[in-house]
Amino acid sequence: MAEAREGHLQAADGRLLTYRDNGDPAAAAVVGHHGTPGSRLDGHPDEDAMLAELGLRMVNYDRPGYGASDPHPSPPAAVRRPGAD
Repeated sequence: MAEAREGHLQAADGRLLTYRDNGDPAAAAVVGHHGTPGSRLDGHPDEDAMLAELGLRMVNYDRPGYGASDPHPSPPAAVRRPGAD
């Protein structure tokens, strides 16, 4: 099994999103979206063996403001403090 690779992607607004790519780089990718709380590092203890058996790779990323990803510059209205506008 190949070592997991980590890196950053730059979003259109300039923020960095951090990702982890685990498994055979030539395999089809499954993209994971972690819950709250969580990060790109969440995974199953047997992830390497399962990916190899299924011939897949797993790409997880840190949502904005989690892990090593930059936060969103203006959170959605639903999470703003009243009167903060």
